[in-house]
Amino acid sequence: MDCISNLRIQPTGNPGPEGIFTLTGTGTLIVNAPTLQPAAATGYKVYISSATGTETLQGTVTGWTSVSQSTSLGAGSALPVSNTSACSFRFSDEMIPSGTYYTVNLLNKNGSQIAGYPQTWCTYGGSAATINISNGAPTGLCNVIYPTPVLQAPPNNTVQSISGPLNLGTYSVTAAKFVLTNGSTQEFRRNSDNTLLWGIHYDYPAVGQWTLRDEVNSINQIVCNPGSTGGCSFTGAANLTCNNYAGNDIGAQCNAAITALGGNPGTIVIRPGSYTMTTCISLPSNVIISAYGATVALGSGANCHMIANATANPLKQITSLVRTGGTTVTATTAGIHGYTVNQVVNIWNATPTLSTGETAFPGTFTIASVPSNTTFTYSQNGANDSITGPAAVSLQATGNSGMQVLGGTWDANGNGQSVDVSVVYFENVTSAVIRDVTIKSGNSTYSNRAATPGVLAGAIQCVVCTNGRFDNLGVRDGWDIGMSLALSTNNITTGGHFFLNTLGSGIDDSSGDHNKYVGVDCHNNAGGCLSLNSPYSEVIGGNFDNETGAVSGNGLVMGHVGFPCNGCRATSVEAKGNQVNGISVQGDLTTDWSITNPELEGISTTAPNTFTVATLPAGPGTNALYIVTDGNSGTDCTVGGGSNKVPCYYTGSAYTNYIGSGVSIGTAAAKGEISGGSAKLFYYGVRFNATQETSITGFRSTSNLTYGFRCEAGSGVPCQNNTFSADIAKNNGVAGITGATFGLSLDATAVHNTIIGSRGFDTGSTQTRGIDLGTSTNTVDGNDMTGNTSTTIAGAGGNTNENMINGVLTIPGDSSGNSTLKAPATGGVANTLPTQAGTLSVVSAYYAGAVTGTCSSSVTIFPFLFGGSALTCTDTTGNGQGVLMTSAGTIQNLYVKNRVGGVNASSGVVTIQKNGSGQTVTCTIGTGTSGCNDTGHSFTVVAGDRVTVSMTTQGGETLADVNFSFEKR
Repeated sequence: MDCISNLRIQPTGNPGPEGIFTLTGTGTLIVNAPTLQPAAATGYKVYISSATGTETLQGTVTGWTSVSQSTSLGAGSALPVSNTSACSFRFSDEMIPSGTYYTVNLLNKNGSQIAGYPQTWCTYGGSAATINISNGAPTGLCNVIYPTPVLQAPPNNTVQSISGPLNLGTYSVTAAKFVLTNGSTQEFRRNSDNTLLWGIHYDYPAVGQWTLRDEVNSINQIVCNPGSTGGCSFTGAANLTCNNYAGNDIGAQCNAAITALGGNPGTIVIRPGSYTMTTCISLPSNVIISAYGATVALGSGANCHMIANATANPLKQITSLVRTGGTTVTATTAGIHGYTVNQVVNIWNATPTLSTGETAFPGTFTIASVPSNTTFTYSQNGANDSITGPAAVSLQATGNSGMQVLGGTWDANGNGQSVDVSVVYFENVTSAVIRDVTIKSGNSTYSNRAATPGVLAGAIQCVVCTNGRFDNLGVRDGWDIGMSLALSTNNITTGGHFFLNTLGSGIDDSSGDHNKYVGVDCHNNAGGCLSLNSPYSEVIGGNFDNETGAVSGNGLVMGHVGFPCNGCRATSVEAKGNQVNGISVQGDLTTDWSITNPELEGISTTAPNTFTVATLPAGPGTNALYIVTDGNSGTDCTVGGGSNKVPCYYTGSAYTNYIGSGVSIGTAAAKGEISGGSAKLFYYGVRFNATQETSITGFRSTSNLTYGFRCEAGSGVPCQNNTFSADIAKNNGVAGITGATFGLSLDATAVHNTIIGSRGFDTGSTQTRGIDLGTSTNTVDGNDMTGNTSTTIAGAGGNTNENMINGVLTIPGDSSGNSTLKAPATGGVANTLPTQAGTLSVVSAYYAGAVTGTCSSSVTIFPFLFGGSALTCTDTTGNGQGVLMTSAGTIQNLYVKNRVGGVNASSGVVTIQKNGSGQTVTCTIGTGTSGCNDTGHSFTVVAGDRVTVSMTTQGGETLADVNFSFEKR
């Protein structure tokens, strides 16, 4: 039976009545379409035979046209013997209003109405009921019941319900809150007329999903709660919300929501509240985790990075790296690595052992061979070297961009360092964002972790990250490193707090370039606050302090062994209370760096008190600083019984010698600049160690324990060609401390350094010397030496050449009015010793000048101050003036220094001229950057002679930034 709209029921599924026709000849049999055509029917079939009851199918018609049969009958299916058509409809109690009835008519197959019809049928029993009409039709009087209305203000705010779909057409729904109580899929829309159902509060169902549809922006927000058994299965979503229901793992729920995104961009929202996370979140490109207001406790069993884009390729620990043959590095891993030839790996946290000119191991490399399942090799040129201990390696992940982690407090509960994990781990990611994230409690006890360190992973780890933003982060309590940017470039970090991290730095930036840190606070980290090991990176503002924790380290580190920080910049940073250095510039061949206006303060805020070793206070505050008066050596803080005065500080568990510096410039760092700023209450205010071609201008070094400024050799390299200009060294040195104390000290090997400026060293009453000169050929010009208690200027023992002491020096002499210049040791070349306080006579005159920029080709330059007017290396005017000599003397010791080498070996021929004629004092710069000099020739002058310096250039010249100096005796 088939049901039509007015429920007229007729046997249309059975064949119609048989018709018999006698044909008298050849022709065409035409069968007309049925006159009764049920509404649900789409056509009819024609059965024909030559004998009654044996008809077979001869034609099928779609529609209601006639059928013509003009050919012989073909084989066809037999007539059906039963009607299998289903007739279904809704019962009366399922209808609205309830009790709606049917009018039923019944016709025979010829279209004639059956007696007793039409009838009124009332059907009851609901959607699962059955009525057998062979037992009698369900006729009777039907009671129609209309539904109860939904009231705007029901009495006593009684709960009302709608048990079915509600269609409001184009009308909107206004409500402060929707409560969804089941796991079915629901959909809410904001219409194009901007009637709003969006961004309101929801109580989420236990399991399931629903959709918020924004018709204005044509996006969906899918709210998904997988529950204990289910997941969410849908695609095309823009936003997802993960909700922790009945204590389920929030990581698993968020992964289910990410799967539901189907590879589309979206936001995973973890609602405010407290959660547990034991499953690691795998975060794909352009997906955001937003956890503002949420606190997530990380479970102890999570042996992975908690939020990562590369969980399929986790980092592995390297136990050794060995470079042989200058080209091949063999890496050994702590376990089976699973790598194959030609795979690309990232290697970081690998520090070489050599100290000068080394090539660091870290980088991105292609595997050349796999000798075993725990070793692999790659190619890297460099000196033969090796490391043992933890380093990190992982397969390179590619094609990642735009993932973000926003907000939330992520608490490792001391479990973070039981394995080498990070809370957020991104690798090979472009435009990553981590913002407003707080991470704490890496390992609250520290002891196990410190005894057996692994890879030294950062709580936030970004490897080969480019153009990322890391804003307002907080990492504390027991992580190896607060945040690590390894092999990463062009990232910006603003604000944030990194403190009490126990093995590494608060922030470690290594082997990348052009990263920037603005206004970062970093306190009490064992390995220092910010370790900047990426060229052309920059620090602006921020505090890098170690004031109270039982830790040691530097405030800001620029460069490391094997990690030069060429072109790095630090501006307006503050570093206080650091047990080693406020700012440390290290690294092989770190050049062209600058530090501007730092404010640096040592571990004590006042002058230290004195004690013997036996009477040192027991258990004072961390970083308490005292002077031991009976050290048995210059560094003894624990034995006593001697006569040395030693500065000692309390680490939190014991006393140790304090030798920290405000600014420490390490071995082979060169061509740097320090401008402005101050350092106080350190052992050294500023310490140059084998530093070259560096200038420090307008720096104030006060109340330090021994040296205001110190320039000394390191690893066999002298401190040379540096300039100290308009600096102040005041009140440095503790009375009686072991060793001499100075405003500025050049050790016995220091050469070609310049100390210049009338404000140079306004020294205080505790300093024993204002300036202590090196072996030879250092220059002191126009400095104020007022206030020293002993020798004002002292030449170092064994001078081979006399130091140049020029200009008018204010030298008041000692308390007896005796000499203020100290003679060198036996065999040295003496400096002139005046016999009373006052103005030092000029024994040598020093002349200097410079031209800047790239020099013009094939010209002669006459530098400014030498009779020319050239401030830049393109000016050829001025060969008619010169410096007029006011007395007779000898011109000698020409020195030239350049920043960029020339185009060929003949570039930059520098000659001293007298009265317009070239003299024998000359040298050629060539292609290098070490300049040239002539100390073997000289010529004499008399009063009135004009002395000029000239420099000739070559075609296609590349020579740039040239400095000149010579002396007259």
